[in-house]
Amino acid sequence: MRNVVLKAAAVLAASVVAVFIVGCDDVTGPATEFGNAVLIYELVSDDMYNIRLADASLDGDGYILRTYNAETKERGLWYLEPADGEPILIGEDTMSWWGSPKLSPDKENVVYQEGSGIYVVLVASGEPRLIYWHGLDPTATQWIDNETVLIYVGEEYWEIKTVNVNTLETNTLLSVDTSTVDYVYLSPDGKYLFVKGGIQEGDEFNPLRNFFRIYDTETWEYDEYRPENYYPSGPWSPDGTKIAIGVTNSQRTHLGYFDVATSEQIMVFSSYKLLFNYPAYLVIWSPDGKMLGSEDRDDNILRVFAVDVE
Repeated sequence: MRNVVLKAAAVLAASVVAVFIVGCDDVTGPATEFGNAVLIYELVSDDMYNIRLADASLDGDGYILRTYNAETKERGLWYLEPADGEPILIGEDTMSWWGSPKLSPDKENVVYQEGSGIYVVLVASGEPRLIYWHGLDPTATQWIDNETVLIYVGEEYWEIKTVNVNTLETNTLLSVDTSTVDYVYLSPDGKYLFVKGGIQEGDEFNPLRNFFRIYDTETWEYDEYRPENYYPSGPWSPDGTKIAIGVTNSQRTHLGYFDVATSEQIMVFSSYKLLFNYPAYLVIWSPDGKMLGSEDRDDNILRVFAVDVE
């Protein structure tokens, strides 16, 4: 194991002027109305309210959306192909939260968390199936392939598992002996596992003991990092060289990434108007390596933006 302490890093293109951000003085970047975000898609709907982009397909041709109607209290889960512009309702009721929905690579299924269970629902039929249950709120993070989902759950230790959605067979990849696990993501080539967590000292949680690790999946040896400011939350970029950082504070959204090769934290976006998937901890990547997010609005307009990280 190699223990690495990161220093603050804010690397920007030469054409971008660094600015001081009130309440976030260690993040630099464009602080204009929408920063360097580019509007790539807009939808106005008569049937959908408080629309949020929740996930995007690996090829970028499909979106998963979540909605909330303040009058009826109904929460909705939708599938949208931007080229068609006609959202498909997967499910809607007043009880489901559709926690952390993820679209399968073939765009036929969505996995999500609900209470103590992980469910898979067919986009075409909207009939959910329970694929994993545990009393300590298991969380699904990504699809490994069209039938395998990566999850983590607190059991005797924090267990990182895969679940086959057809056979319901589980496989434990790793046990992490820490107090918390916040995020887990496998690199696109399957060689590395990113784990964000924390350590409990006595009865009092010490945030300085937060860490993240990058495991080699062949040996399960890891490098451990403890940054002085922001921690990556994942997932990996499509090329497997970056781990996303998403922060919302002081009513601003900040986006960046941890560069695996250089161990630098590089911030590329800041905006006081455009709040990505508030709070913006989980970043969505497009196939070309841009960061995607939807505007934080309470009306019936979906606006999807892309941020170039180069």
